[in-house]
Amino acid sequence: MQLSRLLDAHELIITYCRELAELSAKLGDPGTNDLVVSNVLRPSELQAWFLSEHLVNARWSRPSRCGNRHKTKSTCDEMNAGLMARVFRGVVSH
Repeated sequence: MQLSRLLDAHELIITYCRELAELSAKLGDPGTNDLVVSNVLRPSELQAWFLSEHLVNARWSRPSRCGNRHKTKSTCDEMNAGLMARVFRGVVSH
């Protein structure tokens, strides 16, 4: 449960960092953009990846994602794959 909360916190940080990076790029502030992307966004994405990989192997510890409503391992794996796609969506553009 604690790891899933930590992953949720990293996802929140990633969301705000992407918004801030986009805004700083639009405003022509490359220093802020570099700081946010290099020092906050990328390490948070890496930590989110590590956590999600751990939680894939222990899928029962992610009740907020898989819950008891899904009966098969493949359904949970599909949901975790969707989570990873969300986490890494902005990596290529940054």
